[in-house]
Amino acid sequence: VEFKASERKIYSKKYNYAGTCDFCAVIDGKNIIGDLKTSSGIWDEYWLQTAAYKQALLEEGVKYIHHTIIIRCGKDGSFEVKEMNDFENHISAFVSALDLFRWQKKMKFLSTKK
Repeated sequence: VEFKASERKIYSKKYNYAGTCDFCAVIDGKNIIGDLKTSSGIWDEYWLQTAAYKQALLEEGVKYIHHTIIIRCGKDGSFEVKEMNDFENHISAFVSALDLFRWQKKMKFLSTKK
């Protein structure tokens, strides 16, 4: 494992969001981005977050990211690692969720203006 960055700030100009990627690394010659979790499991929503990181990094000019990983370090001492390669499906879901979040925020704002 060769770590390239930790707590890397990212920004997507295309979708106008920002975040902090836990780490970027090269593992077995492959570029990966990862997120660390202390939850009781690895939930599906986590893949939307890593897809958003990958999207922003690709926009910044990172040439290729092979996959994303989630590393879960449980408070009970458990440990789990999962990798994902389904970027297109996850970034599509992330953008849909982002659109819904922004719509809800707008509706809440408009309802307070009455």
